Amino acid sequence: MSIATSDQPRRKPIDGPARTRPPRWARHLWALALVAAALIGGNEILNASRSPGDAIRSELVAAAAELASPAGPYPTEAATRAIRRHFRAHPAVLQMEFWPQVAVTLRHLDKATCADARIVARRTEGLVVVELEAYRSAADCGDDNDMTWRILP
Repeated sequence: MSIATSDQPRRKPIDGPARTRPPRWARHLWALALVAAALIGGNEILNASRSPGDAIRSELVAAAAELASPAGPYPTEAATRAIRRHFRAHPAVLQMEFWPQVAVTLRHLDKATCADARIVARRTEGLVVVELEAYRSAADCGDDNDMTWRILP
């Protein structure tokens, strides 16, 4: 008994050639692309669902992690870029004249963001301390605020 095989696609009697499945690597590539899109989209949804104070706190904590072990006695362009990249949601001004201590000023924060950040991101302790200057009460928050945090390794 022998089995004959053919490399030619089978033909449907009426519709023409039968459809073939894409190669396995193409299916895996599509699955990987869908997972990546879900992760990126999920992160954006998570960021959008957080309060403004939580978002500012996470930016400050990420910037503080850059200063856990400073690269040298003077700030470098790479160190400045590494810290600045964590502040995408708010315009930030960095003051690095007392390196490795850094002051981060978030500009043009509205009253609600100011009040939330004042509570949620007032002080963070760890290897690097992050502390808000001024804004001791909610009455200190106006319609347009420039809030400064000191990052102290």
